[in-house]
Amino acid sequence: MEVRLTPDQKAFIRQALESGRFHDPEEAVQEALSLWEGRERKWADFLASLDEAEAALARRRGLIITQQSMRELAAVAAASKAGPFAEFYAALLTKGMRPEMARLTLARKIATIVLIVWKRGVCFDANHLKPQTA
Repeated sequence: MEVRLTPDQKAFIRQALESGRFHDPEEAVQEALSLWEGRERKWADFLASLDEAEAALARRRGLIITQQSMRELAAVAAASKAGPFAEFYAALLTKGMRPEMARLTLARKIATIVLIVWKRGVCFDANHLKPQTA
């Protein structure tokens, strides 16, 4: 298989080679493909959970949103091993916030994101998830 790269992509790879990050162009491309595969797996997992949620709603088994359910959601998100919400939570703890306040802050952030996604019809972008100043 032959792949054509843009001049910017070639320069990016060349810079990585010169810095010692990679030993050859193939290694750089393999790293890029590995990251892409990981992202695609996460996306597939998300779509599967979305299908499961839609099926639960169709069976009228949706989660009733309460202050307690949002706190529980935040606790689950904070306890996850990786992902933007766990990183957000960890950053709050690093800044010295107490765990219970960090979970509450995370719950509020999740609620805000859900409202924005629902009202504006936009997709969630973890790049916009920034910790508040403690």
